[in-house]
Amino acid sequence: MYYEILTTERSRRDPRRAFRRFPSVRRTGQALYRIQADERKERKIARICRRRHYILKRKYPEQLGRSDNYRRAFLAQYPRPAGGYRCRYCHRRIPDAKLTIDHIFPVYMAKTGRTFPMRLLGIEDVNDVRNLAPACRRCNYRKGSRAGLWIVRAALGKYRVYWILLRLAQLLLLGVLIWLVVSSSTILAEWVWEIRQWSGFA
Repeated sequence: MYYEILTTERSRRDPRRAFRRFPSVRRTGQALYRIQADERKERKIARICRRRHYILKRKYPEQLGRSDNYRRAFLAQYPRPAGGYRCRYCHRRIPDAKLTIDHIFPVYMAKTGRTFPMRLLGIEDVNDVRNLAPACRRCNYRKGSRAGLWIVRAALGKYRVYWILLRLAQLLLLGVLIWLVVSSSTILAEWVWEIRQWSGFA
């Protein structure tokens, strides 16, 4: 089980020292720490939190937390294709040095108990390779802990035909916009000419 500990202004000691007897205490945010421990140790964790003025924010099963080897697992399952990886969200080619592996269903979403969409697809572990996708840093940052359309884009983005159809739709839309601009400018020119005729300035 994972326990998330939040430090406060009254906290007197680094949680990594206060919980040094536990298997792993990791800093996951500015004032946020994660402890891996058996459920039987929950009372002890709560007692240390009260004594040291930490906040026991939440607990969740290990399979709903970010693992240390999810990136390695994805790269092992999906070796680098010829030409390199492409971002699942924008289809840009990603240099190896800038490759990030994104959790399609965000870790935060799983940690807070919103796991129904995942379980509907048969995904129990948030670090399952089916829930991972290559992403450029820009898209990964923009997505953050969002879900919704980002999940749809990740699901469709692995199919090349989706990007071909999307580009065709974009070209079609651009053509329609150009036609509308040209048509409206022609109509506007006719109106100007009629106004000038009517006012006697022609």
